[in-house]
Amino acid sequence: MALALLLFDLKVLANHGWNPRAFIFERPADLADHPWGGGTGYDGQFSYAIAVDPLDAQDKLDQPDFRYRRIVYPLLARMLGLGNPTGIAWAMLVINLIAAASGCIVLGELLARRGASRWLALVMPLSLGYLVAVRADLTEPLALALALGGWLAFEKGRSGWAACLFAVGGLTKEMALILPAALVVWQLLKKGWREIALLTTSLLPYLFWSIVLTAWLGASPMTAYQTRPLLIPFEGIRYLTDPASKVIVGLWVLAPAAMVGLWAAWDTWRDPTSIRGHDALLVLTQAIFIALMPKPTWEDPLAILRVGLGLLAALLIWMAALHRRALPFAVAWWASSGLALILAAGMW
Repeated sequence: MALALLLFDLKVLANHGWNPRAFIFERPADLADHPWGGGTGYDGQFSYAIAVDPLDAQDKLDQPDFRYRRIVYPLLARMLGLGNPTGIAWAMLVINLIAAASGCIVLGELLARRGASRWLALVMPLSLGYLVAVRADLTEPLALALALGGWLAFEKGRSGWAACLFAVGGLTKEMALILPAALVVWQLLKKGWREIALLTTSLLPYLFWSIVLTAWLGASPMTAYQTRPLLIPFEGIRYLTDPASKVIVGLWVLAPAAMVGLWAAWDTWRDPTSIRGHDALLVLTQAIFIALMPKPTWEDPLAILRVGLGLLAALLIWMAALHRRALPFAVAWWASSGLALILAAGMW
C-alpha cells in the first residue's frame, strides 16, 4: 500500500518537475484545466501557509480562526521540514505517506480482532477520497490514523492513551472526534463512568485551543457557518450542482451512509451495550454526521468524499464483526472508487 501511494506521489512529482508544492494547490496556475474548481487553490495551501509562518499566516487564510484549529499537521510539517518552505512541502508528503501506512496497519489490526483479513484494510488508502487527501496535502490521513489508533487503544483497555490519540486527532481535523463521541454514547448505555470521563477529556484540548484562537484572532461568523449542521438529513444534496459530482459522492458516500446507517441503527437497537452494538453505533454516528453535514461541506464534492473516509473505516470493522458476507461487496465497491483516479486528469 505504501509503495502504491509512493509510486503515485512519484508520478505526480515527475509530471511537475519534482516540485513538492505541486501537491499544495496554492496558485491558480496549479488548477489550469483542473476539474476540481477554478483559481482559488485548495485546503492544503492553508496547512502549508501555517507551517511556513505559524504566527503570521492570517493574510493567507480564508478563515484564520477556522484553519488554525487544525494545527497539528502544519506544526509537524514545520518541525520535520526544519522551517524551510521547500522542506515543509516535502515533509507534508512524507507525513501523509507515514500516516497512510500507519492507519492501514491499525485498521488491519481492528479487522483481525474481528476475524477478518488484515489485507482488506488496503481498500481505505486506495479509495478515491483517500487518494484525493494524499494528492492535495490534506489533513485526513493523519487525523484518521490517530482516530483509528485511539479506537484500537480503547479496545485494548488503554482509555488514557485512547483519549490522547483522539485529542491530537481532533487538533488535526475535527472528524477524529466523531469516534470518541460515539464511544461516549456507548459507555453511557453501559454506565461506564470512568471511560466516559477519560474519553470526554479528548475534547478539552480542542475546546481550549478554540478559546485561545478566539482571543488571538477574534471570532469569525464564518466559523459557525462552516460547522453548523443541517437540520434535515441529506438536505444538502440540493447544494450539489454538478451532475458528475452527484453521481460520485452518491455512489461512494451518500447512498452508503443512508443504507448502512439504517442497518447499523437496527443492530444498535437490538444489542446496544455489547461490542457488536459498539461497532454498529460507530457506523451509525458516522452516517448521521454525513447526513447532517454543514452547507459548505455539501458545496465541495471533494470534502464529502473525505468525510466519507470515517464511514468507510467504521463500516469495514462493523461488517467484519457482524455481517461478514457483505464485507467482500463493500471492499469491491470502495476499491472501484479508486478507478475514478484515471478519469481525474487534475490528480496527476
